[in-house]
Amino acid sequence: MSELKNLNIKDEIEKYVNHMCKHHDRLNVRDGKVIHDAIWGTRRFKDYEVALLDIPIIQRLRQIHQTGLAYLTFPSASHTRFEHTLGVTVQVSKLLEALRGKEENKSYINEDLINTLRISAIFHDAGHTPFSHAIEEIVESYPEIVKFKKDNHDKFGTAKAHEIFSAHILQSDRVRNLIKECVKGKAIIDIDLAAASIIGHSPDESDYYKIQVLNGPFDADKLDYVHRDGEASGLPLRVDLDRLWYSIDVSDITLEGKKSKRLTVDYRGMTSLEQILFTKMILFTTIYQHHKVRASECMLRGIIEYAKNKEIQICGHSLNSPVDFLYITDADIFGNNALLKDNNLHNLIHNLEYRRLLKRAIIISNNTIKKDSVGGYNKLLNIKDYKFLRELANEIWDGNKDCLKEEVWIDLPNRPDFKEADKAFITPLPGKKPITLSEFFPVGQWSKQYSFSRWRGHVFAPEKCKKEIAENSKKIFKREFGIKFEPEATDLCHNN
Repeated sequence: MSELKNLNIKDEIEKYVNHMCKHHDRLNVRDGKVIHDAIWGTRRFKDYEVALLDIPIIQRLRQIHQTGLAYLTFPSASHTRFEHTLGVTVQVSKLLEALRGKEENKSYINEDLINTLRISAIFHDAGHTPFSHAIEEIVESYPEIVKFKKDNHDKFGTAKAHEIFSAHILQSDRVRNLIKECVKGKAIIDIDLAAASIIGHSPDESDYYKIQVLNGPFDADKLDYVHRDGEASGLPLRVDLDRLWYSIDVSDITLEGKKSKRLTVDYRGMTSLEQILFTKMILFTTIYQHHKVRASECMLRGIIEYAKNKEIQICGHSLNSPVDFLYITDADIFGNNALLKDNNLHNLIHNLEYRRLLKRAIIISNNTIKKDSVGGYNKLLNIKDYKFLRELANEIWDGNKDCLKEEVWIDLPNRPDFKEADKAFITPLPGKKPITLSEFFPVGQWSKQYSFSRWRGHVFAPEKCKKEIAENSKKIFKREFGIKFEPEATDLCHNN
């Protein structure tokens, strides 16, 4: 993995790690621990793993909600990134032990690999900003992140900002030394491989299966969150893991003329992969993209934008750098008294904290646009430019005296991708060439149908001004995209 160059992000992360671990020149390695988890039951963690879990960088994850602000809509969804971290570590071992159970894999699925990828799991979410993905669009829009990903596209082009942060936290000098000191003589940890697995880039394509354990079509990360997020939200979802472990393997795949060892599943485990896709779809439509959850996330972004625009520090940080968010937790947003001295910011924070949510001013969907607007609608679906959408939202706001510009949002959720189907290889019969799940399963058609019938975008605004905001929205969307709306676009929002 290359280092972060020219943008000082690496230096800032080193500074962050040194700040968080200033009292941890070395770790107090005691005994291993048995930890009980509501999803996976009782599991044992090694002594050095417990020591690493105890450092502030990882303990901070107890203060980061796993599903962001979903708990304001699904009250029991108050679980944290720390619980998820423990679960992913467990699933790494389960997946690798299933592979090692096959005689032909024992030569390359060894204890060193298991120990390395368990460390990767422990650090894989260390770079999350407050409320997990809720403000990721803001972080991704920082010029430092945009330029870094462009300059390092081959390795980091598809990585999220939190993955970049996590990988480099793990590779920081201090963390390297802490791991080296506490693991000494007990295990061999390949930190560079562990970091590469977080961002999903393999330094050696011939051993790509190692990366896929944590960042692949049916990785440990996904296997934990589809169970944990569903269970915590009151929507129990299940993937048949026993069947998956029975059918999982490592096979030689030829891609673009190069051989690569990849995780594969034989045809008997295909149902488990289909279950992963189904559960992911249900999580997106029911929880992650519920309109009240999305409204809450827009309100959080409004708080961040207002603080930045007014140069108000949060916990002593001006948010001039994307790395500044790592110093902040969920509680800091609501509990920092300095933020409450500005009356507008006080109201923005309390509206969110006490669930006085933004309302839908207009619904954008295939069912709420006129039939001759399909071209503009499809163009809108593909817009990813955060700053462009904020500029349009400011036009829609148009100086409305009844609300702040930070309270008017165009929200276009990302459509759930089903890349798992293109990257998951099935071995249909012994001796036959592995083929992708998408060749069995019409995922392209499914994704298209989702965009057609299930996707919803919105313009959000406060209750008292949403009727005026809706009228402005119609004008702006017609001008920019040629989109005209059916009456249902506003009637369903109860604007009258």
